[in-house]
Amino acid sequence: MSATSEAKNSLFLSAFSLEEPAFLKTLNEKAALGLDVIALYDPKHTQKYALKSLSSKISLNPKTFSALAHRKLLIVDNERLFFGTANFTKSSLSMYSNSIIGLFNPKLCLWLKKACLENKNLSQFLTPDLKLYLLPNPDALEELLAVIDQAKTSIQLALFTCTHPRLLEALEKAAFRGVSVQGIFDRKVKLNQTSKIKNLEVRTYRRLGLMHQKLALIDGETLYIGSANWTQAAFTKNEDLFALITLRSSAEKKKLQSLFYRLKSASQKQSFF
Repeated sequence: MSATSEAKNSLFLSAFSLEEPAFLKTLNEKAALGLDVIALYDPKHTQKYALKSLSSKISLNPKTFSALAHRKLLIVDNERLFFGTANFTKSSLSMYSNSIIGLFNPKLCLWLKKACLENKNLSQFLTPDLKLYLLPNPDALEELLAVIDQAKTSIQLALFTCTHPRLLEALEKAAFRGVSVQGIFDRKVKLNQTSKIKNLEVRTYRRLGLMHQKLALIDGETLYIGSANWTQAAFTKNEDLFALITLRSSAEKKKLQSLFYRLKSASQKQSFF
């Protein structure tokens, strides 16, 4: 990630897996220059050889969490934030279908860094155009359900998996009331229970590698993006993150529509038997 090499003062990251060689090299180089480099990671899903390759000048913090430490975020110089669906691994960054979003928001960066490091009871950052939730947090699920329930015309999904019963129920209700619901999933996902819902189109990703996205676009103007899969574990057990972002400009909306078009072109409609 080019933003990492541009850092001048500090780097902070929270990772599920931390293994990409070029990225680790950049972290070492920045630490050698005297930058404050802090890395949180899930020790069960980060290889020991990767950790051994990191400089002693880097503050490494294994997240001893009962479930998964599943967040994927990078903060550069306490002002630029990058987060999304990609792990810090070579396969995730170069082979799998993933998305990362970048924001310039010093206030959010400092809040998020404090919440991750100190484990304070800080679980949501709300502005008129951005609602960011740290999971587990019961309010996060209710907010996502409310957005789905308020959908008027369309719900476009690109998800690695979707098994949460309340989310599936909300999608079914949306389709039943006439909202066009389209979901693109990894090829291993089965959603037979939704096969007869009006206006619901289920597609499977056909390209090499995982369809690792966790994206939703509601009515073409509200974007869901983060590390959280649409599962019960993500919302009740795991350390995860997601944001609901209101798209204001036509350029932003066109860019997201283009992304979903590309994902659709790389998928095929699923047949049910």
